[in-house]
Amino acid sequence: MELMFSLTGSLKKYRVNKEESLLMNASMFISFDMMNAFKLSKGLASFVIFEERKNTGTEHLMGLVHAIQNRLVVKFDHIKYWEGIPRQRTVNPLALKEFKHRWYLLASDEKDLFKTFPLDRISGLEVGKKRFENQKSIDFEKYYNGTFGITNDREKPVEEVILTFTGRPV
Repeated sequence: MELMFSLTGSLKKYRVNKEESLLMNASMFISFDMMNAFKLSKGLASFVIFEERKNTGTEHLMGLVHAIQNRLVVKFDHIKYWEGIPRQRTVNPLALKEFKHRWYLLASDEKDLFKTFPLDRISGLEVGKKRFENQKSIDFEKYYNGTFGITNDREKPVEEVILTFTGRPV
């Protein structure tokens, strides 16, 4: 089992976080395998053909993890899919969520409203020096339990759906 080590507070000591380690192992191993395979190869362009990819926003992960752990306000430009116009946002980053290989920032804004930002629509990320206090604590594991994706309408309760099938000979 691989273990994740994190720097804790002002003590400058590392701690083992088994829960985080287990969750990150699968995607880390995939990335590590790819990186090692390509690192050992020479003249990649002649035999490895990469798919053309759009920005996925993963370049922001390190800065956002730092901001979340240290409760630092972040500023960035965000483009809504349906508008196409960048708007500067200043938010309190609370967590990161992956869904279908896309990453999202879960944050609260200046009015303490919960917001979700896809990382591939963020540019110009700035991690500030100003700290914020969590107005309310959100258990994201519980918040997203029973949901599909990144949206959760608290006004609509989770419904149980039962599917029944009858066997037919083909």
